Amino acid sequence: MRILNLKFIIAFAMFYGYTYLKRGFVYVFSYLAEPLALMFLLYMINHRYLPYGVLGGLVTMIMGISINSIGDYVYLRNEIKLQDLLVASQVGPTDYILGLTFANLIFSSPGILGYIVLNLALRVVNVVSLVFVILLSLLLLFTGSFLAFMIASFIPQTRYSWGVATILFIAFTILPPVYYPYTLLPSNVIYALSMIPTTPTSIIAQGLAGLQELNIKYLIPLFVEFIVFYLISVKVSRWRSK
Repeated sequence: MRILNLKFIIAFAMFYGYTYLKRGFVYVFSYLAEPLALMFLLYMINHRYLPYGVLGGLVTMIMGISINSIGDYVYLRNEIKLQDLLVASQVGPTDYILGLTFANLIFSSPGILGYIVLNLALRVVNVVSLVFVILLSLLLLFTGSFLAFMIASFIPQTRYSWGVATILFIAFTILPPVYYPYTLLPSNVIYALSMIPTTPTSIIAQGLAGLQELNIKYLIPLFVEFIVFYLISVKVSRWRSK
């Protein structure tokens, strides 16, 4: 079993995440645009759905960090040729994925902390349930990151990557019950949408927050997706150029 290259993961996360956070802090707010807009819309339509919007905003940010990295992967591979350099070193695909994931997590940390504070301030979650929501969000983060690398490895041109990432981001955060109670959907629709990682994440998060009944069984599809996307990303996806 290959040991993770922790030095690379930490160094790359600090360089690509913390450095860009200092230089382009204003871009952090771009991650907040859609969640805040949807929260405001929910508040205007029905105040009862505001807790779902606040909780869903956190899920949306985590998914955005993951799926928007498609553009980063393709750009770094095609324009910077970083992946070609890493292939010749002791860095493997898992190291690269984790490095970029933590980098984007650092870059987006102000927005994430803002949503955590908002969830606590509005009493959507308590301190105990927040811990489990954060752990659940980390599982979603890594699941989405492995999926993003898998998709990015098959995108030939950089200009296509941003469009693909945007479409997937909208589909993964609007169709699933991220901003509304999952009980509004028929059971067969929920099972179908469970193939999208944000669906089981949102269902469990709503249960942890006490907004709906807690359904631990939805951890099963989320763990399955995590394992499948991980195996595909490191075993099947294109790491070395043809």
